[in-house]
Amino acid sequence: LTGDKTTAEAADFLIGKPLSILLIVIIAVVVNRLARRAVKRTLRGLQAGGLQERLGNVRRATPDALLETGQISVRAEQRIEALSSVLRSMISATILLVALIMVLGELGVELGPLIAGAGILGVALGFGSQSLVRDFLSGIFILVEDQFGIGDIVNLDGTTSGVVEAVSLRTTRLR
Repeated sequence: LTGDKTTAEAADFLIGKPLSILLIVIIAVVVNRLARRAVKRTLRGLQAGGLQERLGNVRRATPDALLETGQISVRAEQRIEALSSVLRSMISATILLVALIMVLGELGVELGPLIAGAGILGVALGFGSQSLVRDFLSGIFILVEDQFGIGDIVNLDGTTSGVVEAVSLRTTRLR
């Protein structure tokens, strides 16, 4: 408006960049909340609807006394809670990382070397934490496939057995 290049650059630096950063942060928070709600809702929907649709023909031929009540079991509730917690954390971390990179780009930081360094660090951490990743994936499969749950009696190797007290992604506690 004034015709002065220095004033225009100063106004852009003092008003334009903070507004862009604020907009990035607001969008990241909104997307994060929507994604977390969507994960929880999707997992509840899968638990309630997907399996029931596949069993529809069997249910039609089943006596009413043997049909499900429609209530979610405690075990299913625990599985849903554990899986949704993990997925929501992963989504939140991804959204936070993308927002942070975008903010750094707005501040004028060179992103190429930063992303290359993060890639190298990721590969090094991946090799170093293979057992952790393997345990994590095994825990997800245990929860998704409902291999065992709290209160089940399990036999590990013929000599070790017990009642499952807690199941998480990395550990299972027996008594």
